[in-house]
Amino acid sequence: VNAGNIRIVHPWVRAGGAGQNTLAFMEVINDGETDTLESVATDAASSARIVGVTMKDGVSALQEVGAIEIPAGD
Repeated sequence: VNAGNIRIVHPWVRAGGAGQNTLAFMEVINDGETDTLESVATDAASSARIVGVTMKDGVSALQEVGAIEIPAGD
């Protein structure tokens, strides 16, 4: 998938069980100048968020991170 100089490669989805989140993963490649991913959207769900994984006391959790910078050449 391409959007200008941004390419999405190796996308995959881990479906959540009943009452759990479904997660989508991908590699983002920027062939242009530094850019910012400000939001995400999908027709497959009622909402989508940019999240990161945090670890506390050996337990992982998802935390919304908001916009992320995509450096040039990354």
